[in-house]
Amino acid sequence: MNLLKSVLLISILLCASSFAKFTSAEMEVNIEWDVKADGHVSYANLSLLIPSNTSNQKVTSIQISEPYTLETNGSIWTANIQLENFSEKIIKGKFIVSTDYIKRMQVIDNSQSYCLNSSKLADINDEIKSAAKTFSGLPFPNNTISLNEWVHENIQYDKNYVAGSYPASWVLQNKKGVCDEYSHLFIAMARSLGIPARIVVGYVYDSSGQIYENESWTPHAWAEFYNSNYGWIEVDPTYGQFLNLDALRVRTATGIDQEETMDKIEAVGIAKDLNFSNTVSIKLLKKSENSKVDINLELPLQPEDSLSQPITIVVKNSNSYPVFMTASLLVPQGMDCNCSGNLLLQPGEKKKVSYDLNLSGIILPDMKYNFSVKAMTDYGSSEGSFERLVITPAYTSVKELPQSFMIFIAIAVAAAIVLIILAIHIRI
Repeated sequence: MNLLKSVLLISILLCASSFAKFTSAEMEVNIEWDVKADGHVSYANLSLLIPSNTSNQKVTSIQISEPYTLETNGSIWTANIQLENFSEKIIKGKFIVSTDYIKRMQVIDNSQSYCLNSSKLADINDEIKSAAKTFSGLPFPNNTISLNEWVHENIQYDKNYVAGSYPASWVLQNKKGVCDEYSHLFIAMARSLGIPARIVVGYVYDSSGQIYENESWTPHAWAEFYNSNYGWIEVDPTYGQFLNLDALRVRTATGIDQEETMDKIEAVGIAKDLNFSNTVSIKLLKKSENSKVDINLELPLQPEDSLSQPITIVVKNSNSYPVFMTASLLVPQGMDCNCSGNLLLQPGEKKKVSYDLNLSGIILPDMKYNFSVKAMTDYGSSEGSFERLVITPAYTSVKELPQSFMIFIAIAVAAAIVLIILAIHIRI
């Protein structure tokens, strides 16, 4: 007798979408500086931090409403402006900034050793050294990737700390803060490992709303560390991004910590109080997700009743620049798979990441399954599917029944006999 009663088609669909970083962008950055005194000021010298050229950013236009001289130390551009005989002055700046986080210039910095020492906000103590020691034995880039992920996962974002900056030692102890705290902790831990690191400040477009609640351009801080083969590499521990950050950001300053990333003013006059503030508005002119990164899925054909399925994610970097990404495999609910890994691909390099899905816990006999899977990276996705059908065998004699079923029958018969004996005993 054949025990197969029905064959059902169950399609398990994935309700997830790919997240792709913007790889390049062009922004119009408008900055307004307001200098206001409670009386007459005879002379003031302003040192204003403005967007600068870096490995990922290019400033194509600078317009400032007052005469200025441009000064740079290689990583910061400062517009020096002199003002005379005023009580209030509004200075307007307009900058066209392009970013590209796929194409990057390798910036060799022979003076990067100054970013190795403990500083006021990136302070290094025994606790910092102990926490960082976990990553000391890992080769590049695993050491800095893992350190960035550790800070991202172990610090709780708390907007109550947005008003000031706390040193790295405090952040490690309290495990909370905002982007400043994330960045200073990463920097201090990297320096304790002998890796030069510094802070980057500017603005970022928080399209997810996960950090800043609303989609908007907002002040932000991230970090970068130095590697002799790559130059300065940017990381964003607040968002957990490495090397190829989202391009919707504008850098305005860099320093050993945030103490070095502030506008400065020196004034002479009879005014008692001098207030100095700025406002920033950013207009997105262009954006692109073009990456030249190809992703494919390989699903080797398996027997229809197999309880496993090997899957390989194949990623190729067709760029002339290195690309870092996270490759993840989304699988139907119930499958046991820790299917995510980091990849750093050199120009033209192809890499494969393989997984073996275990289906034993989710397949029922006599039902046909169509499993959908999806491979995702920061730069695209690829979908695939495979089928399974496990048929309960038809038994023609008692001898063919499985031993487990025979034991079940024996227990059931024994239980029935006991019940009959009890019933007879009660009647008697």
